[in-house]
Amino acid sequence: DVSVDGDLTVNNTKTPDYIDGARGTGLYIDEYGNWHFETDYIHARTKLTAKELQVEDVSHIGGQQLLTSASMRCDFVVEKDDCWRCFFLRYDDRGRSVYNNWKIGDQAYVSTFNLETKDDYEAGNHFFWRLVTDTSNDTEDTTVYEIDGVEYDATDYHFIDLSKTDCAPESDAPIAGDDIVQLGNKSLDESERQNAIIIAGAGTGSPYIRQFTGITTYSLPDPDTQIKPGDNRFTGRVDISGGTLPDGTDIDKFYEALDTGDDNILRNSGFTGDYNSIHVDGTTVMEEETPVYSEQTEHWILDGDVTVNEMQESKSGYGVSVDGSISQEIVGLEAENIYTFSFKGRGDSLTLEIGDFSHVFDLTDNLEYYRIHVVMTEEAGDMVTLTGEFELCEPRLSKGNVASNDWARSTKDSDIAKAVAQASDYVLNAIKNGSTDILGGLILSQMLKVGNYRDGEMVQETGGMSGLYTSDNSPFLWGGGDLDKAFYTISKYKANPAYQATEAEVANMAKFVVTHGGRAILTDIVLRGYIYALGGVFNGKVYATDGVFNGTVNATDGVFTGTVNATGGVFSNVQSVNGKWIIDNDGNVTVDGAIKASKGLYFDKEIIDWDYYRISAGVGLAIINGNHDNIYMPENPGNGQQLIILNPTVAQKTLRLPPTMTDDRFMYYSGGELYHTTFTMSRTETVTFVYSEGVWLVTSRADFYYS
Repeated sequence: DVSVDGDLTVNNTKTPDYIDGARGTGLYIDEYGNWHFETDYIHARTKLTAKELQVEDVSHIGGQQLLTSASMRCDFVVEKDDCWRCFFLRYDDRGRSVYNNWKIGDQAYVSTFNLETKDDYEAGNHFFWRLVTDTSNDTEDTTVYEIDGVEYDATDYHFIDLSKTDCAPESDAPIAGDDIVQLGNKSLDESERQNAIIIAGAGTGSPYIRQFTGITTYSLPDPDTQIKPGDNRFTGRVDISGGTLPDGTDIDKFYEALDTGDDNILRNSGFTGDYNSIHVDGTTVMEEETPVYSEQTEHWILDGDVTVNEMQESKSGYGVSVDGSISQEIVGLEAENIYTFSFKGRGDSLTLEIGDFSHVFDLTDNLEYYRIHVVMTEEAGDMVTLTGEFELCEPRLSKGNVASNDWARSTKDSDIAKAVAQASDYVLNAIKNGSTDILGGLILSQMLKVGNYRDGEMVQETGGMSGLYTSDNSPFLWGGGDLDKAFYTISKYKANPAYQATEAEVANMAKFVVTHGGRAILTDIVLRGYIYALGGVFNGKVYATDGVFNGTVNATDGVFTGTVNATGGVFSNVQSVNGKWIIDNDGNVTVDGAIKASKGLYFDKEIIDWDYYRISAGVGLAIINGNHDNIYMPENPGNGQQLIILNPTVAQKTLRLPPTMTDDRFMYYSGGELYHTTFTMSRTETVTFVYSEGVWLVTSRADFYYS
């Protein structure tokens, strides 16, 4: 209790439980010098005077609320021969004029909800939907009506006439107190009065908001638009754009004010070395000076005692202990722009220097998070220097006055980080500059993301489509991964479409990507039709039952079970399906079977045409297929020649030598051994010589025939 005998001056008095707008009592003066008194109840026993009284009311509508061209509260009803005349005052209870917005041809609608049952036990709900046949705007009524002993001067009222016959089935007669709403119009030239918005918070099918057009009968058409939980419907054009934030701020101005830049400008800020991998293959030359790893202080300039240590608190797993300074050269810093520098650190102190900006951080023994806005007024400089005695991890320098609290690598550190940044820029562009229009069955938009979207949250993005085209390498379609993975996939094959990704790289790729430039990067493909291509490189096996190649085909392996017609190509290893005919990469030919050729060279000698029946004398060297049953010489031999008989089979064949053939030699090659014999043929009859598997060489001075 406080007793004051005299004046008491206070500027702020509140009860201990006071919460603005919720509970307790408060008496205080605001920043503009206005006094406020807030409590639950105020009782004025005699009189309360105020220049302005603002009443905040909570209202309730049970049923439907109709937004249409006209409405009225019926004060009294006069029955005519063919209609009911419904009157409503020309002035409201504050003396303001009320206009009659009704027109002939309008449809007047009344429907009440949740009324009590009448004395005769009939349902108390009241309904009618009737045609307006006349209004006080078109006809003057100066009658003074007496109803239940009360006189009503018609000149003080507006009226509408409601048809007795042109109405909806089961329509009641109008009564005093009806809230009558215009709902539709039968006139062909009054299309604007045939629209309605109906909001229902109770009743059948509620809750919903429905938009109707073309109401010309006593039956509502299907709504053009419906907003209803689980059953939203839209027709025509739907425009969805960036709009405003909940506080009314324009979203474009919001992003401009943020001046945000999520990229970490500092390279190797995790002190793990250079993240970019080096491709090594069989052509890579490894010398004594060839680096096979990068220093953990890569991109940093060290001065004094600097050591990289493992740190569990660091997201990269590493931090740096400094008694001296570390610095990094930065290209592209601009004066008067805002940057944000942050880090986790502990120790004595850390001095940050960037251009003409300098700031000293007083550190503690505990690892804490620090952040500061950096503005270089005149000289931006090209070096970031951290000096002092401290332990540091997760340093980050970002452009803008808002930066994420989460540390991230620079996009220049790795392809993955770069892909994430590119994806973020794409999404931000779609939010800021994109919009969505729905024109009937046509949807116009900039980006669409799909995935496991539940309860307003994208749990997992699995694919999408983007209409944003900045280059041929911009993603158009992607699946089996999010937009980050799509950008990463494109980056790996951008310079070299034949790039062979490692298993670790494939794990970070989307399984399906198509760029705006027309490049498709797919994990697997099954085509049931034709492939039309100007060229191609197959690094694995190609299985085909038929094909026509009009260009060059480069293949390291393949099986063709049909016909291949090609005007060019490079085959490093060719073989028949059964493997009995092989040409290897060194040009060696292996044949397990018969050789048949119409022309060509064998040991630099010409192979004669097999269509000839007679092998003429003087050819020099003749090669024939020893599988012919008979080979013989004529009675009158010509000039000398050599004959090679090829017999790849074991079956025995015959060689007939005439008696005039003398002084001949035979050589036989089989099983890797060479056998030869010389004999003089002095005989009076033809001798038959039987030969079998192997290669026979016969020298003679005669023509040869075969059959």
